[in-house]
Amino acid sequence: MQAVLAGVLGFVLAGVAAAVAWHLGSVRSQGEMVRFGETMSRQVALLAAEPLLQQDSIGLGTLANRMATFDEVRRITIHSVDDRLLAAAGDTGVGDNGQVWVGPITVGDTVAGHVHVVLEPARFRPSLAAAVAASWPAWLAAFFVTVPICYVLAREGKQRHAPTPIGSFLLVVNLFNRTVLSYERRAAVLDEGLKIAERVVGLYGGRALEHAEAGIVLAFDDSGQPDRAFEAVCGALLTQGLFEAMRRRAGGGREAPVFRYGLSVAPWYAGAEELADAAQTRDAILLSALAPSGELAIGNAAHRAIERPERLQLAPLDTVATQTLSVTLAPCRIVRGAAGAYRTVLDEQVKAAQRPVPA
Repeated sequence: MQAVLAGVLGFVLAGVAAAVAWHLGSVRSQGEMVRFGETMSRQVALLAAEPLLQQDSIGLGTLANRMATFDEVRRITIHSVDDRLLAAAGDTGVGDNGQVWVGPITVGDTVAGHVHVVLEPARFRPSLAAAVAASWPAWLAAFFVTVPICYVLAREGKQRHAPTPIGSFLLVVNLFNRTVLSYERRAAVLDEGLKIAERVVGLYGGRALEHAEAGIVLAFDDSGQPDRAFEAVCGALLTQGLFEAMRRRAGGGREAPVFRYGLSVAPWYAGAEELADAAQTRDAILLSALAPSGELAIGNAAHRAIERPERLQLAPLDTVATQTLSVTLAPCRIVRGAAGAYRTVLDEQVKAAQRPVPA
Protein backbone atom coordinates (compact mmCIF):
# COMPACT_ATOMS: atom_id res chain seq x y z
CA MET A 1 0.00 0.00 0.00
CA GLN A 2 2.82 2.40 0.82
CA ALA A 3 4.38 1.77 -2.56
CA VAL A 4 1.05 2.52 -4.27
CA LEU A 5 0.64 5.77 -2.31
CA ALA A 6 4.21 6.77 -3.17
CA GLY A 7 3.53 6.06 -6.82
CA VAL A 8 0.31 8.12 -6.80
CA LEU A 9 2.06 11.03 -5.09
CA GLY A 10 4.91 10.89 -7.59
CA PHE A 11 2.58 11.06 -10.57
CA VAL A 12 0.50 13.85 -9.00
CA LEU A 13 3.65 15.94 -8.63
CA ALA A 14 4.62 15.09 -12.21
CA GLY A 15 1.14 16.17 -13.34
CA VAL A 16 1.56 19.53 -11.63
CA ALA A 17 4.89 19.97 -13.42
CA ALA A 18 3.19 19.11 -16.71
CA ALA A 19 0.48 21.74 -16.07
CA VAL A 20 3.14 24.40 -15.46
CA ALA A 21 4.96 23.33 -18.62
CA TRP A 22 1.69 23.53 -20.59
CA HIS A 23 1.11 27.11 -19.38
CA LEU A 24 4.64 28.15 -20.37
CA GLY A 25 4.16 26.40 -23.72
CA SER A 26 1.00 28.43 -24.35
CA VAL A 27 3.02 31.61 -23.99
CA ARG A 28 5.68 30.33 -26.39
CA SER A 29 3.13 29.09 -28.93
CA GLN A 30 1.94 32.64 -29.65
CA GLY A 31 5.47 33.62 -30.61
CA GLU A 32 5.81 30.50 -32.77
CA MET A 33 2.59 31.36 -34.62
CA VAL A 34 3.83 34.88 -35.29
CA ARG A 35 7.14 33.60 -36.66
CA PHE A 36 5.39 30.98 -38.78
CA GLY A 37 2.91 33.51 -40.19
CA GLU A 38 5.63 36.01 -41.07
CA THR A 39 7.83 33.35 -42.68
CA MET A 40 4.97 31.74 -44.60
CA SER A 41 3.72 35.06 -45.97
CA ARG A 42 7.24 36.00 -47.12
CA GLN A 43 7.76 32.56 -48.70
CA VAL A 44 4.46 32.61 -50.62
CA ALA A 45 5.08 36.20 -51.74
CA LEU A 46 8.53 35.23 -53.04
CA LEU A 47 7.15 32.23 -54.98
CA ALA A 48 4.22 34.26 -56.34
CA ALA A 49 6.37 36.96 -57.93
CA GLU A 50 7.16 35.11 -61.17
CA PRO A 51 3.65 33.79 -62.00
CA LEU A 52 2.18 37.20 -61.08
CA LEU A 53 4.60 38.94 -63.40
CA GLN A 54 3.68 36.47 -66.17
CA GLN A 55 -0.05 36.84 -65.38
CA ASP A 56 -0.17 33.08 -64.83
CA SER A 57 -3.41 32.59 -62.90
CA ILE A 58 -3.05 28.80 -63.03
CA GLY A 59 0.40 29.00 -61.48
CA LEU A 60 -0.87 31.33 -58.72
CA GLY A 61 -3.79 29.00 -58.00
CA THR A 62 -1.50 25.98 -57.86
CA LEU A 63 0.86 27.79 -55.48
CA ALA A 64 -2.01 28.85 -53.20
CA ASN A 65 -3.48 25.33 -53.13
CA ARG A 66 -0.12 23.70 -52.32
CA MET A 67 0.71 26.06 -49.47
CA ALA A 68 -2.85 25.79 -48.09
CA THR A 69 -2.37 22.03 -47.59
CA PHE A 70 -0.47 22.66 -44.35
CA ASP A 71 -2.64 22.00 -41.29
CA GLU A 72 -1.53 25.28 -39.73
CA VAL A 73 -2.83 27.32 -42.68
CA ARG A 74 -6.55 28.18 -42.71
CA ARG A 75 -6.60 30.28 -45.88
CA ILE A 76 -4.26 31.85 -48.44
CA THR A 77 -5.25 34.60 -50.87
CA ILE A 78 -3.14 36.39 -53.48
CA HIS A 79 -4.07 39.93 -54.56
CA SER A 80 -2.91 42.37 -57.19
CA VAL A 81 -1.52 45.77 -56.24
CA ASP A 82 -5.03 47.26 -56.69
CA ASP A 83 -6.43 44.57 -54.32
CA ARG A 84 -8.03 42.37 -56.98
CA LEU A 85 -8.30 38.77 -55.82
CA LEU A 86 -6.10 36.61 -58.10
CA ALA A 87 -6.09 33.28 -56.26
CA ALA A 88 -7.53 31.78 -53.09
CA ALA A 89 -7.21 28.46 -51.33
CA GLY A 90 -8.26 26.92 -48.05
CA ASP A 91 -11.37 27.67 -46.01
CA THR A 92 -12.70 30.82 -47.67
CA GLY A 93 -15.85 30.92 -45.57
CA VAL A 94 -14.31 31.91 -42.22
CA GLY A 95 -13.28 35.23 -40.76
CA ASP A 96 -9.69 36.28 -40.18
CA ASN A 97 -10.14 36.45 -36.37
CA GLY A 98 -7.15 38.81 -36.27
CA GLN A 99 -4.70 36.02 -37.24
CA VAL A 100 -3.76 37.30 -40.70
CA TRP A 101 -0.30 38.01 -42.08
CA VAL A 102 0.35 40.08 -45.19
CA GLY A 103 3.41 39.67 -47.40
CA PRO A 104 4.18 42.13 -50.20
CA ILE A 105 4.94 40.64 -53.63
CA THR A 106 7.85 42.65 -54.97
CA VAL A 107 9.46 42.79 -58.40
CA GLY A 108 12.70 44.65 -57.92
CA ASP A 109 11.78 47.68 -55.81
CA THR A 110 8.16 47.69 -56.96
CA VAL A 111 5.25 46.18 -55.03
CA ALA A 112 3.23 44.17 -57.54
CA GLY A 113 0.70 42.65 -55.13
CA HIS A 114 0.35 41.08 -51.75
CA VAL A 115 -0.37 37.76 -50.05
CA HIS A 116 -2.75 37.17 -47.14
CA VAL A 117 -2.03 34.15 -44.94
CA VAL A 118 -4.60 33.23 -42.29
CA LEU A 119 -3.45 30.65 -39.74
CA GLU A 120 -5.36 28.21 -37.54
CA PRO A 121 -4.50 29.20 -33.92
CA ALA A 122 -5.54 25.81 -32.55
CA ARG A 123 -2.64 24.16 -34.40
CA PHE A 124 -0.14 26.16 -32.34
CA ARG A 125 -1.56 25.42 -28.91
CA PRO A 126 0.74 23.11 -26.95
CA SER A 127 -0.46 19.55 -26.51
CA LEU A 128 -0.47 17.53 -23.32
CA ALA A 129 2.32 15.41 -24.81
CA ALA A 130 4.50 18.51 -25.19
CA ALA A 131 3.83 19.49 -21.60
CA VAL A 132 4.79 16.02 -20.41
CA ALA A 133 7.99 16.16 -22.45
CA ALA A 134 8.91 19.53 -20.92
CA SER A 135 8.44 18.16 -17.38
CA TRP A 136 10.57 15.06 -17.90
CA PRO A 137 12.57 15.34 -14.63
CA ALA A 138 9.39 14.99 -12.56
CA TRP A 139 8.18 12.11 -14.69
CA LEU A 140 11.57 10.44 -14.42
CA ALA A 141 11.41 10.65 -10.63
CA ALA A 142 7.88 9.23 -10.68
CA PHE A 143 9.07 6.38 -12.86
CA PHE A 144 11.78 5.35 -10.42
CA VAL A 145 9.33 5.54 -7.51
CA THR A 146 6.72 3.38 -9.20
CA VAL A 147 8.92 1.02 -11.22
CA PRO A 148 8.28 -2.00 -8.94
CA ILE A 149 4.53 -1.61 -9.58
CA CYS A 150 4.58 -0.66 -13.29
CA TYR A 151 7.25 -3.02 -14.60
CA VAL A 152 4.94 -5.82 -15.73
CA LEU A 153 2.28 -3.45 -17.14
CA ALA A 154 4.90 -1.48 -19.08
CA ARG A 155 6.30 -4.66 -20.65
CA GLU A 156 2.82 -5.82 -21.70
CA GLY A 157 1.95 -2.36 -23.05
CA LYS A 158 5.06 -2.33 -25.18
CA GLN A 159 4.03 -5.61 -26.76
CA ARG A 160 0.49 -4.32 -27.42
CA HIS A 161 1.72 -1.15 -29.11
CA ALA A 162 4.08 -2.68 -31.62
CA PRO A 163 4.41 -0.49 -34.76
CA THR A 164 2.07 -1.23 -37.65
CA PRO A 165 3.90 -3.05 -40.45
CA ILE A 166 4.56 -1.13 -43.64
CA GLY A 167 2.53 -2.35 -46.60
CA SER A 168 4.09 -0.40 -49.47
CA PHE A 169 6.75 2.17 -50.22
CA LEU A 170 5.16 4.80 -52.47
CA LEU A 171 7.27 6.69 -55.00
CA VAL A 172 5.76 9.67 -56.81
CA VAL A 173 7.39 10.88 -60.03
CA ASN A 174 6.01 14.40 -60.13
CA LEU A 175 5.87 15.95 -63.61
CA PHE A 176 6.25 19.34 -62.00
CA ASN A 177 5.68 21.49 -65.09
CA ARG A 178 2.76 19.46 -66.43
CA THR A 179 0.53 22.55 -66.59
CA VAL A 180 2.82 24.33 -69.08
CA LEU A 181 3.34 21.37 -71.41
CA SER A 182 1.08 20.95 -74.40
CA TYR A 183 -1.49 18.16 -74.21
CA GLU A 184 0.35 16.09 -76.82
CA ARG A 185 3.72 16.55 -75.14
CA ARG A 186 2.35 15.75 -71.69
CA ALA A 187 0.67 12.59 -72.96
CA ALA A 188 3.88 11.45 -74.68
CA VAL A 189 5.98 12.07 -71.54
CA LEU A 190 3.56 10.18 -69.30
CA ASP A 191 3.30 7.31 -71.78
CA GLU A 192 7.08 6.91 -71.90
CA GLY A 193 7.26 7.41 -68.11
CA LEU A 194 4.75 4.65 -67.44
CA LYS A 195 6.82 2.25 -69.57
CA ILE A 196 9.91 3.18 -67.54
CA ALA A 197 8.00 2.67 -64.27
CA GLU A 198 6.73 -0.75 -65.37
CA ARG A 199 10.29 -1.77 -66.19
CA VAL A 200 11.45 -0.71 -62.72
CA VAL A 201 8.68 -2.51 -60.82
CA GLY A 202 9.36 -5.56 -62.98
CA LEU A 203 12.88 -5.53 -61.57
CA TYR A 204 12.15 -4.53 -57.97
CA GLY A 205 8.60 -5.85 -57.55
CA GLY A 206 5.51 -3.69 -57.21
CA ARG A 207 2.95 -1.77 -59.24
CA ALA A 208 2.98 1.33 -61.42
CA LEU A 209 0.15 3.62 -62.48
CA GLU A 210 -0.46 7.05 -63.91
CA HIS A 211 -1.71 9.65 -61.41
CA ALA A 212 -3.96 12.51 -62.51
CA GLU A 213 -2.50 15.10 -60.12
CA ALA A 214 1.22 14.28 -60.19
CA GLY A 215 2.42 12.02 -62.98
CA ILE A 216 3.47 8.46 -62.14
CA VAL A 217 3.11 6.46 -58.90
CA LEU A 218 5.16 3.34 -58.14
CA ALA A 219 4.25 1.11 -55.20
CA PHE A 220 7.06 -1.17 -54.00
CA ASP A 221 5.01 -3.61 -51.92
CA ASP A 222 6.66 -4.91 -48.78
CA SER A 223 7.95 -8.47 -49.14
CA GLY A 224 8.62 -9.01 -45.44
CA GLN A 225 12.38 -9.11 -46.02
CA PRO A 226 14.48 -6.99 -43.61
CA ASP A 227 16.18 -5.10 -46.45
CA ARG A 228 13.01 -4.30 -48.41
CA ALA A 229 13.14 -0.60 -47.47
CA PHE A 230 16.65 -0.28 -48.93
CA GLU A 231 15.50 -2.14 -52.05
CA ALA A 232 12.63 0.33 -52.42
CA VAL A 233 15.03 3.27 -52.20
CA CYS A 234 17.26 1.63 -54.83
CA GLY A 235 14.18 1.22 -57.03
CA ALA A 236 13.43 4.91 -56.50
CA LEU A 237 17.00 5.87 -57.43
CA LEU A 238 16.82 3.71 -60.57
CA THR A 239 13.53 5.42 -61.48
CA GLN A 240 15.10 8.81 -60.87
CA GLY A 241 18.09 7.95 -63.08
CA LEU A 242 15.88 6.78 -65.96
CA PHE A 243 13.52 9.76 -65.81
CA GLU A 244 16.41 12.22 -65.61
CA ALA A 245 17.93 10.51 -68.66
CA MET A 246 14.61 11.06 -70.44
CA ARG A 247 14.70 14.73 -69.44
CA ARG A 248 18.23 15.16 -70.81
CA ARG A 249 17.24 13.56 -74.10
CA ALA A 250 14.41 16.07 -74.43
CA GLY A 251 16.87 19.00 -74.31
CA GLY A 252 15.83 22.42 -73.03
CA GLY A 253 12.95 24.71 -73.85
CA ARG A 254 9.35 25.05 -72.76
CA GLU A 255 8.41 21.50 -73.77
CA ALA A 256 11.19 19.85 -71.71
CA PRO A 257 9.78 17.86 -68.74
CA VAL A 258 10.81 18.70 -65.17
CA PHE A 259 10.62 15.90 -62.59
CA ARG A 260 10.70 15.81 -58.80
CA TYR A 261 10.52 12.66 -56.67
CA GLY A 262 9.00 11.79 -53.26
CA LEU A 263 9.12 8.47 -51.34
CA SER A 264 6.78 7.71 -48.43
CA VAL A 265 5.12 4.67 -46.84
CA ALA A 266 1.58 3.30 -46.80
CA PRO A 267 -0.39 0.25 -45.76
CA TRP A 268 -1.36 -2.26 -48.44
CA TYR A 269 -3.87 -1.09 -51.06
CA ALA A 270 -5.40 -3.79 -53.27
CA GLY A 271 -6.59 -1.70 -56.23
CA ALA A 272 -5.07 1.04 -58.36
CA GLU A 273 -8.00 3.39 -57.72
CA GLU A 274 -7.61 2.96 -53.95
CA LEU A 275 -3.88 3.60 -54.22
CA ALA A 276 -4.34 6.73 -56.34
CA ASP A 277 -6.75 8.28 -53.81
CA ALA A 278 -4.83 7.28 -50.67
CA ALA A 279 -3.78 9.95 -48.16
CA GLN A 280 -0.28 8.44 -48.14
CA THR A 281 -0.03 8.99 -51.90
CA ARG A 282 -0.82 12.67 -51.30
CA ASP A 283 1.96 12.69 -48.69
CA ALA A 284 4.40 11.43 -51.32
CA ILE A 285 3.15 14.08 -53.78
CA LEU A 286 3.76 16.76 -51.16
CA LEU A 287 7.27 15.40 -50.52
CA SER A 288 8.04 15.53 -54.25
CA ALA A 289 6.77 19.11 -54.48
CA LEU A 290 9.13 20.14 -51.66
CA ALA A 291 12.14 18.43 -53.25
CA PRO A 292 14.48 20.49 -55.47
CA SER A 293 14.17 19.91 -59.20
CA GLY A 294 15.46 16.46 -60.19
CA GLU A 295 15.95 15.38 -56.55
CA LEU A 296 14.47 12.51 -54.49
CA ALA A 297 12.95 13.41 -51.09
CA ILE A 298 12.26 10.66 -48.55
CA GLY A 299 9.93 10.87 -45.55
CA ASN A 300 10.86 10.08 -41.97
CA ALA A 301 8.87 6.83 -41.71
CA ALA A 302 10.50 5.44 -44.86
CA HIS A 303 13.94 6.48 -43.60
CA ARG A 304 13.41 4.78 -40.23
CA ALA A 305 12.55 1.52 -42.01
CA ILE A 306 15.96 1.39 -43.76
CA GLU A 307 18.51 -0.90 -42.17
CA ARG A 308 22.07 0.44 -42.39
CA PRO A 309 21.17 3.82 -43.91
CA GLU A 310 24.92 4.54 -44.24
CA ARG A 311 24.65 2.71 -47.59
CA LEU A 312 22.92 5.84 -48.91
CA GLN A 313 24.12 9.38 -49.44
CA LEU A 314 21.62 11.48 -47.48
CA ALA A 315 21.24 15.20 -46.87
CA PRO A 316 18.66 17.03 -44.72
CA LEU A 317 15.74 18.76 -46.42
CA ASP A 318 15.10 21.59 -43.99
CA THR A 319 12.83 24.42 -45.14
CA VAL A 320 10.01 26.43 -43.57
CA ALA A 321 7.53 24.11 -45.28
CA THR A 322 9.14 20.84 -44.13
CA GLN A 323 9.25 21.99 -40.51
CA THR A 324 5.45 21.92 -40.37
CA LEU A 325 5.01 18.37 -41.72
CA SER A 326 3.70 15.44 -39.69
CA VAL A 327 6.09 13.03 -37.97
CA THR A 328 5.43 10.49 -40.74
CA LEU A 329 7.17 12.81 -43.19
CA ALA A 330 9.41 15.07 -41.11
CA PRO A 331 12.31 15.31 -40.77
CA CYS A 332 12.69 14.84 -44.53
CA ARG A 333 15.89 13.95 -46.32
CA ILE A 334 17.26 14.19 -49.84
CA VAL A 335 18.72 10.95 -51.21
CA ARG A 336 21.75 11.92 -53.30
CA GLY A 337 22.44 8.34 -54.34
CA ALA A 338 23.80 5.04 -53.12
CA ALA A 339 27.24 4.77 -51.54
CA GLY A 340 30.21 2.63 -52.55
CA ALA A 341 29.59 -0.48 -54.60
CA TYR A 342 25.82 0.03 -54.49
CA ARG A 343 26.24 3.20 -56.57
CA THR A 344 28.13 1.25 -59.23
CA VAL A 345 25.38 -1.38 -59.35
CA LEU A 346 22.68 1.28 -59.75
CA ASP A 347 24.64 3.06 -62.50
CA GLU A 348 24.87 -0.23 -64.38
CA GLN A 349 21.14 -0.83 -63.90
CA VAL A 350 20.36 2.61 -65.35
CA LYS A 351 22.53 1.89 -68.39
CA ALA A 352 21.05 -1.59 -68.88
CA ALA A 353 17.47 -0.33 -68.57
CA GLN A 354 18.06 2.20 -71.36
CA ARG A 355 19.26 -0.38 -73.84
CA PRO A 356 16.66 -1.35 -76.47
CA VAL A 357 14.89 -4.62 -75.81
CA PRO A 358 15.89 -7.25 -78.47
CA ALA A 359 13.10 -8.15 -80.88
